[in-house]
Amino acid sequence: MRVGDKSPDPAVLPRTPQLPPAGWYPGDNEQLRWFDGQAWTAFRKPPDQH
Repeated sequence: MRVGDKSPDPAVLPRTPQLPPAGWYPGDNEQLRWFDGQAWTAFRKPPDQH
């Protein structure tokens, strides 16, 4: 940017998609999968038994 240029209007900036928080989420084969807040990991575990 040059001196005197205005910042772009925030309404026209691309929005970053909101990702879910890190945690265990239902996956395939009745197992839970760990999402680290950015991507799915290889970690899996059986669902909690009550």
